[in-house]
Amino acid sequence: MIKSHDKVYSEIPADIKKTIEASGQKMCKADNRYQAYYRYLQSLWRETNHIPVKKDMGQSDNDVYGNYTSDPHANFMTDGIRSLVNHELAPENKGARLIEETRLRTNLLSSQPLCFNLFGELKLNSDKALQFFNILYDYYFKSIDNIEFEYNPARRDSRLTGDRSAFDVFVEYTSIAGNKGFIGIEVKYSETLNEGADSVNDILNKQFCNEPRTRRDRYRELSIGLFAETSYGELEQLPAFQIWRDHLLAVSMCKAFSEKYDEGVFLFLAPYSNKNCRDGVEKYRNLLLNPDDGIDSHFCNAWLEEYIETLDQVFDEEWTKDMKKRYLGNYN
Repeated sequence: MIKSHDKVYSEIPADIKKTIEASGQKMCKADNRYQAYYRYLQSLWRETNHIPVKKDMGQSDNDVYGNYTSDPHANFMTDGIRSLVNHELAPENKGARLIEETRLRTNLLSSQPLCFNLFGELKLNSDKALQFFNILYDYYFKSIDNIEFEYNPARRDSRLTGDRSAFDVFVEYTSIAGNKGFIGIEVKYSETLNEGADSVNDILNKQFCNEPRTRRDRYRELSIGLFAETSYGELEQLPAFQIWRDHLLAVSMCKAFSEKYDEGVFLFLAPYSNKNCRDGVEKYRNLLLNPDDGIDSHFCNAWLEEYIETLDQVFDEEWTKDMKKRYLGNYN
């Protein structure tokens, strides 16, 4: 059974900004200490690997944020992942998916390249993918059948949430028991879960497809049995709002495609060290009527630290060691 992971990992030091200042890296005044730390890790990784920084004419390295690169291929950890990204971005394959190519290729801090770096080689190697997920989830799977990126099977479809929400990563599987299922994954890295506050009410108040009701009505309809009605006010605010929408996409898919899937779950994946995300997902889980029942609630969470460590365990290659340095700061 796919359940939440509650392992404990290291915290970011309270005085991390002093370390960053001493390094000479340009700091963003708007960053909290978690964002500053992850930006620093990407800058450090870029410098360590002699990857060129992105800057305008006349700017020095210290004038720009170090998490940007001018090399459109350097953001990806292997040749296989680079080829996969090129394939996914081809017009005939990209379709309506919201993949921002410039951000994907140049911003090392973005969670979008992290998705490809974490799951790209698993998409290319189904045996390794099966090993990876079975280690994480107690040998629940018979096969990993497909992995997709930025996936929604029917955007703005009234059978689903009727909006443009999509899973960052979508995994289809067959369980040992023979059940067909999916894991829809949202990947966060430096995010606070408070991004996009100005758009929340606009999203809620939009008309739901061509029906005489709003998306708020549809979201609440899909929430019946998962949350108490008294929780709706919190769900319709940040930090819960984005988690809720992606969770409900999984819920609606289980209802709409019952002939294809016997089960499905939304998985929220973020660094344990990102306290903003950790607190946000804990608060969200506490709103669920059955927070520990992953299959019935269609929700679970996991930590990036464990996923990257498991990736290294499965592949045990130089690039997976480099993943631990780049995203987790494990240089020892």
